[in-house]
Amino acid sequence: MAKLFSYYHAPPTVAFRRRSLVLQLILPDEESVLEDVRLFYSVQGGEQSATLRMLPVDGLVNEESYSVYAATVRADALGEGEWLTYRFLREGEESAEYTVLLTEAPEEAEIADTVVPAILPLAPTARVRLTSGDLDISFAVAGKELAPPTVYVKENGAFVPYLAEPNRQGAYAVTVPFERLSRMERLQYYIEVKGDLYTATLGTEAVPRVARIKDNAGPAILSVYPADTQVIEKELESEIRLEYFDISGVNLSTSILCVDGRNVSAAARWEQESVSYRPEKPLAYGEHIVEVSLRDKLGNRTYQKITFSIGDGAEKSDGKVAAKLKKAQAVPLQAAKIIAGAISTLKDILSARE
Repeated sequence: MAKLFSYYHAPPTVAFRRRSLVLQLILPDEESVLEDVRLFYSVQGGEQSATLRMLPVDGLVNEESYSVYAATVRADALGEGEWLTYRFLREGEESAEYTVLLTEAPEEAEIADTVVPAILPLAPTARVRLTSGDLDISFAVAGKELAPPTVYVKENGAFVPYLAEPNRQGAYAVTVPFERLSRMERLQYYIEVKGDLYTATLGTEAVPRVARIKDNAGPAILSVYPADTQVIEKELESEIRLEYFDISGVNLSTSILCVDGRNVSAAARWEQESVSYRPEKPLAYGEHIVEVSLRDKLGNRTYQKITFSIGDGAEKSDGKVAAKLKKAQAVPLQAAKIIAGAISTLKDILSARE
C-alpha cells in the first residue's frame, strides 16, 4: 500500500454531469520545490478513467508557505456516470480516496466557476491550552466562494454554527469563547464553504477535525453573591454563595473560603460546582471581604477576592453608596500573591498547605 502524504483538500459534496470539475490540492511548500502531483479518477457506471497531471495555480495561502495544484475532470467524462472516485498521487505516495455523487446541475445555475474551493486550516494545531483564553479557529480558502464560510463546533453533543469573517491576514476566523471552550474535553469541528456550484467541507459531522484541550487553567468562577462592590441591606442579608466549574473537576479538599480574614472552609457547604456559607452571626454594618482559593484535580488554582458592604436603607436612599454589579474576574493564585494589599491570612494558610 502506498504511503499517505501530507496535504489539504476539500472534496465537493456533489459533482454535476456535463460540467467540467476542477479539483484543488494544497501541499506544504517547505522546500519550494515543484512537485509532480497527479490525479487519478474513475467514473462508476461509465467507462471513463484517467490519470491527470496537476498544475500549480496562483493562490496566496498563508503567506505563500503552501502550494496550490489543480486538475480538471472534463465534462464528457462525467456525462453518463453515477459516482466519481478519485485520489491524488505523488512519487509513489497517494492520498485518501474520495467518492462523489454525480447529479444534474440546477437549471437556473449559470456556467460560471466550476472550481471546488480548497480549505487550508491554519489554527488551532493539535493541542489547545485553556490559559490562552478565547480560541480562534482560522483557515484560508483557495477558490471562489459565494457566502462566508461556516465553522461547526461541537458543543453539548450538537454542532453549533459559527459564521466566519475575514481577518487582517486575508484568511477567515471564528472565535470560540473561553466559557464554552472550558466545558469541552476536546475540540471537534468542521468547515463548510459554498462555491458557485459546489459545497466543500474540511471534516464532517461524522468525522470532524479534532484538537486536544489541555486543562492548564484553574476553575472558572461563574457567579458570586454578594457581587463585588454590591451593597445589601441588613434585613436582606443571606448566605454567601459562589458557583464555579472545571472540566477536570474541583478538588474540594484543597479549596479555601475566607470571610474577613477568617478561614471558614470547615463551616461552608462545599459541592462540586458551588460553595455556600451562612455566618453564625449577622455581619456588621460596613465593608466585608470574601476570598476564595479553588484548585482543580490537576493542581491548577484560581484565586478571587470580593468586597461588598452591609448598609441600611438610609445610606442606600441617600445615594452615598452605589451598588455596582459586575462580573467577577478570576485571577490565577500565583498573580494574586504579588498583588499589593493582599490579605496575609489567606497567604499564610496557602503557604502552610504547600
